[in-house]
Amino acid sequence: MIIRTDKFYPVAVSYIDASGNTIERGYETLAAAWSAACFESSRFTVKLNRDLKAPVMSGLFFTEPVRSAKTITVDLNGHTIDNSANPLLTAFTLSSDHISFTLKNGFIKGGCRAICVAGGSNTAVTLENVIIQGASRSAVLFKGAKSKNMVLTMNRTLIENTKSGSAVRIQPADTTLIIDTCRFERNNGASGGAVCSHSQKTVIVTDSVFSENSATKGFGGAIDTTDVHLSGCTFMRNSADKWDFGSAKGAGGAVCADNIKCENSVFSDNLASDRAGAILVRENSCNIIRIVGSTFIHNHAPNAGGAICVSDLVFDGKNHEISNCVFNNNQALSGCSLFVERSRNTRTHLLGDWNNSGVKSRKTIDGSNDEAWGLYCYIKYNCA
Repeated sequence: MIIRTDKFYPVAVSYIDASGNTIERGYETLAAAWSAACFESSRFTVKLNRDLKAPVMSGLFFTEPVRSAKTITVDLNGHTIDNSANPLLTAFTLSSDHISFTLKNGFIKGGCRAICVAGGSNTAVTLENVIIQGASRSAVLFKGAKSKNMVLTMNRTLIENTKSGSAVRIQPADTTLIIDTCRFERNNGASGGAVCSHSQKTVIVTDSVFSENSATKGFGGAIDTTDVHLSGCTFMRNSADKWDFGSAKGAGGAVCADNIKCENSVFSDNLASDRAGAILVRENSCNIIRIVGSTFIHNHAPNAGGAICVSDLVFDGKNHEISNCVFNNNQALSGCSLFVERSRNTRTHLLGDWNNSGVKSRKTIDGSNDEAWGLYCYIKYNCA
């Protein structure tokens, strides 16, 4: 039996009660709907029937934090939650174990964050067909370094104009992040303007676009993480800048990682203020570097690695490979296409040996320009 009182209300809630009845009720506010649903059921759906706007300085939460195990779907139904009047407001806060939360089909504008996962373990968050605009801090934040078995899945989602803290920030080491067919535009963070992840699990990104994101104090204009797998992605006009009041220098205009797998992706017009115009692979004794079938055009770093900068490289065709790539018009003082800090072989034409191709790149010395035709690779140290 279906019991309905949701007609013409701004917010509708549906759930199954203890008797097996499907209950559908309407509420004037999202806060009221949320509170009632959390009290009545552990599994419910909230659907918007019109746009909602938060009043000025209405507190820190649009909805009360979820403090017990729940399965929740929020269907924005093509509508907007507008939190722009309150830059401190978080739309949805999850702070318990065993929460499954899905947000889909609409817009969240302004406020501090769209979603904050504040501790707990075994929590899964899914974003589907969502646009998040103008968050004052991390639009999506996973907190709690000790949280276990966390998952964030993003499909067909756009996050843009995050003012600080990165569009997506992941603190727990045990977090799976999967991004598919998404866009990140004009987001800012100290490191990783679009995605900053401290997880030890691989960040998987497919068919997504990163444009004009910025790391304002260090590394990874678009992505800063431990382990990343990119496929069919585009990175354009991202930047990593130095921190004037610290030791960090801008490196990895698009991506900074300890381990990277990248195929069929494009890096164009990315900029780092020190090294690695497009990709920085940090020093790590267990590095995996596989960059295949990708294109690097007009990336720039004034010091080293116009396109790619790597700390340690073996080029064994297994864990270390850069092959079948195109490098055009990248610019740096040393290594217009590739700068290698240490190489454990003696070949000096590493890029050409792996079926890569390119046209002229530009080597910059003291403000003057010295043309370097073809692929320009620089190896600082050769190791036995």
